[in-house]
Order: sequence, then C-alpha cells, then structure tokens
Amino acid sequence: MAREAPPAAWKEVLSGTIGGMAGVVIGQPLDTIKVRLQTMPDVYRNGLQCGRSILALEGPRAFFNGMMTPLLGQGGFNAIAFGVYGSFDRALKGFGLENEYLRTFSAGSIAGAAQTSISSPSELIKCRLQHQQGATGTVAGAKYTGMRDCAQQIFKSGGVSALFRGLPVTILRDGGSFGIYFLVYRVLCDALMPQMPTVVAQFTAGGVAGALSWMSCYPADVVKSRIQLAADNAPAASVRMWDVAKHIYRTEGAKAFTRGLTVCTIRAVPNNGVVFVVYEACLVQLGV
Repeated sequence: MAREAPPAAWKEVLSGTIGGMAGVVIGQPLDTIKVRLQTMPDVYRNGLQCGRSILALEGPRAFFNGMMTPLLGQGGFNAIAFGVYGSFDRALKGFGLENEYLRTFSAGSIAGAAQTSISSPSELIKCRLQHQQGATGTVAGAKYTGMRDCAQQIFKSGGVSALFRGLPVTILRDGGSFGIYFLVYRVLCDALMPQMPTVVAQFTAGGVAGALSWMSCYPADVVKSRIQLAADNAPAASVRMWDVAKHIYRTEGAKAFTRGLTVCTIRAVPNNGVVFVVYEACLVQLGV
C-alpha cells in the first residue's frame, strides 16, 4: 500500500474523481432506498418493500433521482479529500509522526471534514430529489423538476446559508468516518496484498473500509437527512442537530438511528470496492 514517494497531486485527484464517479453509479439505487427508509418510516417497512414500491409506483428511473448532483460533485469532493489527505499525511510525517497508521487516520479525518464544504450542499439537493413524491406516490406533481430547480428553490428560500443546512452534523459524520475509511483500507491492503490478487485485495479492502466507516457514523447520517429534508420555513429546533436527535429518540426510539443501515452497508461494499479498484487502476495508468 505505502509508496516510496507521493504521486503528483493532480494524479491523485483525477484518479479519486473517476473512482468516486464509478462508485456513485454503482451505489445510487441503494442510496435512494436508504434515504427513503431514514426519512419516511411510516411509508416503508424495510429495504425490500421500499425498493419494490419505488419500482412499481415510480419506475426504475426513480432509483437514480438526484444522482447527477453527487456525480458532478465528485470532482470537488475528491479534489479536496485527496488533496487535504496527502498534504496532511506529509505534514504530519514532517512533524515527526512516524506511525503511518496514525497519520492515515488523522489525515483522513481532516480530509473528511474539509470536503463537507462541497458534499453538504450536494447531499442536500440529492436527498430532496430522492425523497420527493407526488400526491399519488409517483413523480407527477413533484416539487422539484431537477437538480438546478431544486438548488434555485433552496437558494430563494434562505440564500447561501440554506444550501448548507446540516453542515455541522455532516462534519461530525465525515470527520471520524473518513479517518476510519482510509485507515481500514490501508491496513487491509497491507495484510491482503501478499495473499491474493491485487484487484481482489483492493476490492475487498475498499468494501470493508466503506462498510465499517458507514457503521461508525450512521446515526449522524440519519440526523443529517432529517435536517436536510425539513421544510424551508421549519422552526429552528427542526434543524438543530441535538434537538433533531432528541426528537427522533423520543418519538421513534433508538432503532430509528439504524433505519436503512443494512441497505447502506450492503451498498457500501460494491460501491467502495469499485471506488478503490478504479482509483488504483487510474494511478497505474497515469504512471504512479
């Protein structure tokens, strides 16, 4: 896993962007089910019933509602995440932190928090598009006609700050979980590379890293989704992290914080496995 010298930053960014985009396409259908389960507990009982309902009432295209936002955003996500990760990994080594696993976790956590400057508004739009349903349960009568219309309506309702609704809880979610993500991938690659084909090791390490990182932050993701889907004119208590968390616990119990976790974990394995396989393959093609 460790390389003798860090590759050029643009190669890391480009490879991460392409890998991330591949992961978005693979994981979007299950991500849509996850968001519906998190935010519509009275409508959907479980992932299978939710998927069948979406397919029957809205058609297969509904699974990809909101995909363009994270797909286009991958460039920004990864430009920040990989750039910050590489910079802080080298900086921490320069400050004398020789333990590569501790550096990986620390740099990954900082990178995760930094990339929320783009991922937070992107996920807001994605969640709104995934969640919306017409009065009949179909796409007819939907509030938003697409990504641009959704962004414009949110901006008109509250300006730039409205696009960053849920940013604090997104930082809480992505900070530590990105540290776990990068750390588990590195540890597993170091352990598996000598024992199995490289691509298999990368896919396995990426899949497990993705699943464990999501498990570590899933309750925060539930809170984030509820905040981002609150009405534009909702009272302040409806968009404050701790108030929303307490309300969920009081009205739905602790199990509400794990609604959709099974779907999310299943999605994370192929999604993140593909991300790292494509990422590493692109680095090879770029001569790293």
